[in-house]
Amino acid sequence: MKKIIALAVSVSILITAGVSAFAMADGADCACVINGVTGEVVYSKNINQKHAMASTTKIMTAVIALEKCKMDEVVT
Repeated sequence: MKKIIALAVSVSILITAGVSAFAMADGADCACVINGVTGEVVYSKNINQKHAMASTTKIMTAVIALEKCKMDEVVT
């Protein structure tokens, strides 16, 4: 689960280049930023509050892209 959250945060950071993860998390009702290498929680906000799942489609698209594509490949 931690890997999926780290992946989602990483993809969000890549998509919103120039905007830090902390700035994105600040506007959220709850958030958790995890260091993908160490698993350390770097930032958390209302971490125990329950919410509906995040967009599964976005997360699965990122997972499949990471598994099936080269990182320098351009996809249209």
